[in-house]
Amino acid sequence: MNTGMLSAGEESGDPPGRAATRAVTSAGDVLEPAEAADSVPAAMEDERFLILPHRAVLEMHRQQGSDHDWWLRGMRRLRSSLLPRA
Repeated sequence: MNTGMLSAGEESGDPPGRAATRAVTSAGDVLEPAEAADSVPAAMEDERFLILPHRAVLEMHRQQGSDHDWWLRGMRRLRSSLLPRA
């Protein structure tokens, strides 16, 4: 979501903070807060337990839950690709 927290990582000058921001912004569309807020009333009406306004996040959540080792390998690869080599 496009918030101050997201941009703070890039502006921090801290390599892990910049890497975290790049991980989010390179993964796909970054939602505006109003877009996310618009999805909440419908989810509440449907009595959904988990409100994930971004479709890609729902798919990632499903994959994470179905194969933890696969997910962790992918996160390690992503971290390696985003952090500068020492």
